[in-house]
Amino acid sequence: EISTFCGKGATGTNPVPVLAKDAYINTPTGIGIDREDNILYFSEGERIRKIDLNVSNPILETIAGTGTGGYNDDNKPALEARINSIYASSIKIIPTGFIPVQITTMDGSDITIDPKDILFTDMFRIRLLKKQLDGNYKIYTLIGNGSDTIDPENGKTTNKTGLSHVAGLAIDSKGNIYYSEPVARRVRVIKWEYDVGANKYLPKVYTFAGITNVYGNSGDGGTALNAKFVGAGELVIRFVGTG
Repeated sequence: EISTFCGKGATGTNPVPVLAKDAYINTPTGIGIDREDNILYFSEGERIRKIDLNVSNPILETIAGTGTGGYNDDNKPALEARINSIYASSIKIIPTGFIPVQITTMDGSDITIDPKDILFTDMFRIRLLKKQLDGNYKIYTLIGNGSDTIDPENGKTTNKTGLSHVAGLAIDSKGNIYYSEPVARRVRVIKWEYDVGANKYLPKVYTFAGITNVYGNSGDGGTALNAKFVGAGELVIRFVGTG
């Protein structure tokens, strides 16, 4: 059975607060679910929205974005940030078993990625939302400088790696982060590798599947790195024992 629990089937401007079922929704795209806390996140109208599925008449909340597309810096309240969610954002929640690690973001901030942080794609960036003590979020960029860059190198840290148009996101049981670049026709992975010189784990980027910038539709039965893609989109990881 299909039923509508959010959106009234029209675009428009919402009062604050507004019940999810009474809200105007403008081109919703990516969806992410925190299965443990039963909270749904989705991108819509250059914003990231949140709905608490634990209540019978949930409120539609905005946790990031001003409603205007673009970019206006990082390390700031997420509600003051411009984002490009209209470009089919993918949203993923850092899982509970993830071991916190410190990283340097694209703006030079040293932060810790923790369970329950939220990642989403933002055209030529992957952004990170961290919940603060007051319940609001701050926004950072994990990878990407905002320009369309097909970076050919492997083993660079995220704050030194360029992104082409990024589409899908996925996180495996070890906390590795996968993302797809349709124009570059590949899937890349951010791995957490211990660096002796830095004396900490660093997020380093490698190509996981696809021959960079080579169009095709072949490779079944061969190595992932030798596969050719027409374009790589959304990503899904199937965990053993989950059906």
